[in-house]
Amino acid sequence: MKLSKLLYLSLIFSTLSVYSAEKLYLDEGALYARCSPQSPLRKALEIKSQVDKANINDLLVLRDAFSKRKNFLDWSELKSRVFERLRKDHAHLKPLYESAKSTTDFALRSSLGKLVGVDTTGILQDAAVILQKTNSPDELIAMIKAEYPGKENEMTVMKNLLYYMNTELDQIEKYNWKEQIKMVYGAKIPTGMVKGNNGLCPATIVINSSQREQILEFVNRGYVFGGNQVVCKKGEGGSDCSAYVSHCVGAPRLATSQMEMVWKYQMGKLDSKQKADFQKDRAMVQSLKNYDAIDAADVRDLQTGDVVVWRKKTGGGHTGFFVGPHPQDPNLFIALTNKRTDDKTEEGMRFEYYELNEKDGSSSTYVLRSK
Repeated sequence: MKLSKLLYLSLIFSTLSVYSAEKLYLDEGALYARCSPQSPLRKALEIKSQVDKANINDLLVLRDAFSKRKNFLDWSELKSRVFERLRKDHAHLKPLYESAKSTTDFALRSSLGKLVGVDTTGILQDAAVILQKTNSPDELIAMIKAEYPGKENEMTVMKNLLYYMNTELDQIEKYNWKEQIKMVYGAKIPTGMVKGNNGLCPATIVINSSQREQILEFVNRGYVFGGNQVVCKKGEGGSDCSAYVSHCVGAPRLATSQMEMVWKYQMGKLDSKQKADFQKDRAMVQSLKNYDAIDAADVRDLQTGDVVVWRKKTGGGHTGFFVGPHPQDPNLFIALTNKRTDDKTEEGMRFEYYELNEKDGSSSTYVLRSK
């Protein structure tokens, strides 16, 4: 299945080198119509559409809840309370993130990392900066956009700032807004890691007394490293690249390292020990029913909906769906992925240009085709 010239004309092009992080805007309806009903790419487009609508829904729900109550408390007082809460939560969650580094719960680590920051500022600090620069509630409302053309992380930051504002206003007058939020990821906190809620804002730590468990909960744009919550329901708002792909293919949940092993197993590139380890991994064995390994020398060997996996030689990886070739550069192609970059410029399900085989040799590429 090839992309039509009409679809190419709907792209926004830019000068490219290795690959461009600039977001592409495709005619998703035309692409969807060209996919077969059983196509994993069709499923991926459906989920992306759900998530896009949920993101806008959440932003508008949070905005409206704030707008209706913005004058219930003096702006200086509200601003001071929320700023102090953001500061305290950051101070409480920073050591929690350090503790979570030793756990295998990647979703918890990722969620905490996004909130407090890893190599850069986190959501709580970014929200505090926006709050400090805002002189009135109307000015804050005017900043809210359904789509942020710049750093996509700004939508996540704004959502969390409004979440904090509304939580604070709930102490003055309750309003039914939390039940309407869809993109909320809840990561369970291991027993004993936090005692009580340490005075944390209810927007951040939820105490489920009925099950005697604590949950780190925050609104996001749909990407959580290690997350498995692909479908957009209440409390299901966050997955990573491999969870997104696995779900759409209908395959067992595999990490990119496991996808690499599936490719190598089918290509006969594993030694005897690796084969033995492979056969002990139930998810990888079951996924053989879902994938065929493809030996792709260049972009021309790819078909729409193929799963492309990149594995960095230093560790880590990424995966996404092949959508179509770049009309000018033979080594570039359009992919649909779910991601978040460390510099926060990219977040969520998006179309981007990618290089099949990176010229600097920093990673290896593997292609799997859904059966």
